[in-house]
Amino acid sequence: MTGIPSAWQALFADAGRLHEVADGILADSRCRPAFAQKEEVDLRDAVAEPFFRSPGAAVAEAARHHSRGVMLRRAREQVARVTSRTAAGERIIVDLGCGFGWHWVDLSAENPTIRFVLIDFSMTNLRVCRTLMPVERHSNVLCVQASILDLPLREAVADLAWSVQVMQHMAGPERALALHGMKRLLKPGGAFYVAWLRDVPAVRALYALAAKRYHRRGRTPLGLHLDRFDDSIRDELLAVFPSGRISRSESLFHPELRLRPPAVWIGGLDLALSGSPLGGLLARQAEFSGET
Repeated sequence: MTGIPSAWQALFADAGRLHEVADGILADSRCRPAFAQKEEVDLRDAVAEPFFRSPGAAVAEAARHHSRGVMLRRAREQVARVTSRTAAGERIIVDLGCGFGWHWVDLSAENPTIRFVLIDFSMTNLRVCRTLMPVERHSNVLCVQASILDLPLREAVADLAWSVQVMQHMAGPERALALHGMKRLLKPGGAFYVAWLRDVPAVRALYALAAKRYHRRGRTPLGLHLDRFDDSIRDELLAVFPSGRISRSESLFHPELRLRPPAVWIGGLDLALSGSPLGGLLARQAEFSGET
């Protein structure tokens, strides 16, 4: 299949770069992962493959790596921000590094006038997205295989740019390029939300007691790149988005300690704890958000 569905063509700067590989999935011919992410693409594809035809299992797998209660709340908050700050009419949300896109399933169904552009470098991830959000029921969702370093979208299209635990897997120069690309997408006054794994003092102390290595920066034992959030990362983000604000989440969710509370309602308790002084010791995730 070739071409871009007509309803979506105006969002793209160069239609010739893209072709439709399945209903609701486009591929960018210039999609190349960051240098530090080549192994990650293979890993993401391998992880996603078993969940291609199983929506329930896909959501369960995502819940092993992200707090559903926290992220569903954060996604709903950001959508509410978009609808309250922008005039009625078409609104665009762009997810950079969407993974399975599970946090948009209900929100895309509830908000048919908002268009969701879900971008990932893993085609298998995007096929899982379409399993969760079939195009016949979620026609306002488009999945695009593209690189965050060379996005095919035109400038100033997004009311919200969202990216969860993606930038942390890039080395500094590529990370700066990705952040500037994210800013380029935003309309004046557009909102942004970036989530990043933190250096967690409590977990680091437990690792030290167990004589285990706690990874903080650079290549992990799996060969992936991970730079945890610290003051230097905060400064990088503020250099691109000076209005950004820092918050924390996932104080009760630590997969490395086998702490994965399944109940969605715990997300509210998690966010309350993360916002307290204890959050500085316990919170797994740093959040950076604001408006341009």
